[in-house]
Amino acid sequence: MAQEYLLLLLDVALIDTNVATRYGKGSSYVAKMLRRYFAQMMVAKPDTTIYALKIDISKYFYSIDYEILFEKLRKRVKDGDALEISHRIVDETNQPYINNVIDGFNKYYGTTIPHYMNGKGLSIGVMTSQFLAIYYLDDLDHYIKEKLHCKYYIRYMDDFLFLSHDKTELKRIKGIVEQKIVELKLVVNPKSAIYNCMSKGGFSFLGYRYYVVKSHNNTGGMLRVACLSKTVKRVRRRLLILRNHDVVKYDRSYESYRGYFMSTLPIRKMEQYAGGKLM
Repeated sequence: MAQEYLLLLLDVALIDTNVATRYGKGSSYVAKMLRRYFAQMMVAKPDTTIYALKIDISKYFYSIDYEILFEKLRKRVKDGDALEISHRIVDETNQPYINNVIDGFNKYYGTTIPHYMNGKGLSIGVMTSQFLAIYYLDDLDHYIKEKLHCKYYIRYMDDFLFLSHDKTELKRIKGIVEQKIVELKLVVNPKSAIYNCMSKGGFSFLGYRYYVVKSHNNTGGMLRVACLSKTVKRVRRRLLILRNHDVVKYDRSYESYRGYFMSTLPIRKMEQYAGGKLM
């Protein structure tokens, strides 16, 4: 009960465009919002280039600072049981066995999952932990919307996306937001950059590539959305692992991924990109 109270209380505080791990949000909601954003921007200034600023955080889940997180929680959560549950979930990554399990997983699957440091990091896969991760950056979301007045802004966990006609303004925002991220004891991914949405490459976000194809008379254009082939291949690898270890979870995941891709990529084409049938 305390856990449900915590999630409901925190959800109310989040901005609408903080879209990870929330009911009715997710990748499909992001695609819908981006289509709306681009439509509004192309109508407002049909002859002007649209730019996208992408910022993300290196090893986000492993870097979240406990002291900062609980300082934020105590300002909003007054229920002692809810705070206690949060402490138990967060403190789990401080247990010695956690890094031993990671070592075994890396050895078995050939992965490179990093170790947790004492006093940092949230476990991956626990719903409450996922929600605490999106809440950790909530103050920054409000700063971006209310102080920087960024109209076209979306965050999916630690992936920030800004759209603007003004490239210089995006450079300014990039510097401010990256400094705020550092103040939260996080590290900005050096690959963070600004992209020209009107170029053929466009920008990628959550497994899709977005770009604008200009009209013949160069006034306005049409948004194109394409699925990244590397995303399909990565999903295929995950599904193959699940098929060998958990058939029930594999069936659920397959249908979920199938629906995810079919909005932009026919299933036959998806399987072709993946190098064969997903099944």
